[in-house]
Amino acid sequence: MFEKNLHFYLKFLFISAIFILIGAGFIGYFYEIDACILCAIQRDIWLLIFLWSGFSFLKLVHKKIHMLMLIALLLICASFLTSFYHIGIEYGFWILPESLCSIKNIDYDALLNPDLNALSIPSCKQPFELIKGISLALINTILSGCLLLFGIITYIKNRES
Repeated sequence: MFEKNLHFYLKFLFISAIFILIGAGFIGYFYEIDACILCAIQRDIWLLIFLWSGFSFLKLVHKKIHMLMLIALLLICASFLTSFYHIGIEYGFWILPESLCSIKNIDYDALLNPDLNALSIPSCKQPFELIKGISLALINTILSGCLLLFGIITYIKNRES
């Protein structure tokens, strides 16, 4: 029973990661929005979650389900902490140097030619809001927090039985 619950959780993570990555790609493409540095890190973490939870589909690793689960929980924790840090910057709870948050791509032509307008890279302090007042980092924080809590409860509850 324990292993079935862990497999279900890992498959749920896999499906969640697919939706998150497709959603991020959709928003980036159709709204023509570049991700700030922290958004890119969050997407990379979700890509790792997608790849790691995908291992749960392989029959070879069923004996290592505990390790898969623990590493998946660490990745979800990293996603939660990164997105929590990101919303802290958005809402001004702490400060990140603007140079670390807004420079993703350097347009060398714009640097050398002052007549050209440089494309603005989104700042962490000016988030894209999917719904008024709710940024994508806040949605990621809530989702990651819920998945982390659900995963910890699943692991502890089924470990005891």
